Amino acid sequence: RLTIDGGPGSNRIFSVEAGSNVTINDVKLTGGNGGGTTFSGNGGAILVNGTGTVLNLNRVHVTGNSGSDGGGLCNYFAVVNVNDSTFENNTSTSQGGGIATGGTGTITTINNTTISGNSSSGFFGAGGIMQFVAGTLII
Repeated sequence: RLTIDGGPGSNRIFSVEAGSNVTINDVKLTGGNGGGTTFSGNGGAILVNGTGTVLNLNRVHVTGNSGSDGGGLCNYFAVVNVNDSTFENNTSTSQGGGIATGGTGTITTINNTTISGNSSSGFFGAGGIMQFVAGTLII
């Protein structure tokens, strides 16, 4: 399995922006910490942002990432489908150690996926998954 490491400094591994349709298969994402200009600090490994945006994760191992909202993945206003994947040992300083998702029109679907060992130190917490504001979460 290919490993993509965010490396030293302030780095987010993937930023999926409005109107994009992205599929990521068979990869390990580690060492991301939410750096970037869009929603800086959110989405340690992956930030998905914007209506009309779709992200499909298949057999992806998201581990050892950190961010403020969504240590592993942060989804605002988009559609995210997670299949046969793992979110483990990711951390958040606000909400959703593994996954944070929310906003009008947001749909996050999680199938056959392990979410384990994630943590959040924020007021709202939710080490594994945080569904906030609005949207739909299907597990």
